Amino acid sequence: MAPLLALSDHSTLQGLHEDGSVVWGAGDSGNRIRSTVPSAGVPTRAAMAENSPGTGTSGEQKKAPRARASWRTLGIVGAAGLLTFLLSAVLTTVVVGSDRPDPTELDPPSPEQAAPVAAPPGEPAPRASAPRAAQAPKPAEPPAKRAQTGNVLVQAPRGIAPAELRVSLLRFGEVARAADGRPVSNLAPAQLRAVHLEPGIYVARVNYRDLSLPELVADVTAGEPSPLAITTTALAEAEYAAGLRASEKGGTADIPYFRRAVRLNPGHLDAHLQLAAFELVNGSRRSVQGHLTAVRRIDPDNPDAARVERLLRGRKR
Repeated sequence: MAPLLALSDHSTLQGLHEDGSVVWGAGDSGNRIRSTVPSAGVPTRAAMAENSPGTGTSGEQKKAPRARASWRTLGIVGAAGLLTFLLSAVLTTVVVGSDRPDPTELDPPSPEQAAPVAAPPGEPAPRASAPRAAQAPKPAEPPAKRAQTGNVLVQAPRGIAPAELRVSLLRFGEVARAADGRPVSNLAPAQLRAVHLEPGIYVARVNYRDLSLPELVADVTAGEPSPLAITTTALAEAEYAAGLRASEKGGTADIPYFRRAVRLNPGHLDAHLQLAAFELVNGSRRSVQGHLTAVRRIDPDNPDAARVERLLRGRKR
């Protein structure tokens, strides 16, 4: 390699090569020594190679700083991306929250929207919760169940006070129960007719004007009403007993009861005598004779009727 700078032959320093090496010599002897020690202030190619990427050991030593720079760059980029995502999420929440309508300003749902969604075939329908305040009406009994039960129809004559009549049914010595489990006790005739009973024999206890009438038997059959006939004799006795209680108050409050007793049972002797005495004081002879005739037809030798008749004859005199 030719020296970049040629010096005099008498100088100890013989030359400077392109790679920065120095050639030393001893005069004209020609003995020259090449040294790779760089001259002061002059960069050599070896030094420049150390500062530039290349092959060999010097290039491998430069890889570590470059790798550290790459990871630092990725960290900065990732932090910037995360910050951008957080800012976009906050802005989205604010915008969506501001556009949310006020629940009080919402329109009521349409009938199509309020209608329940039908369940797919093979799946149970969703249970609709009814409001607690409003209870659903009790469903009517199916016709098949009604055909297996019967009811009781009370047969009472005209002229009585239906509101004073109450009926209770017993079965096996206990208060009977309807097909729906309700006890059949102290019911009015109209209420008893609407009760569905299992077929069988029932004992009926009838109460009229706070007086217990003789017990009756009801044979309940399925699919048709079973008649429960209350005898007029028993009702007339109840009317007469109510008249006696009313007579304790004084006045004429007892007379309507006695008259109902006679209408229900024309052969009620005591009711005829009470009315005969009342007519003797406040009525006509013809009314008195009519009640006395009814008494003699039942009991010709009745002493009370004879006494009223004597009073009637004495008034004539």
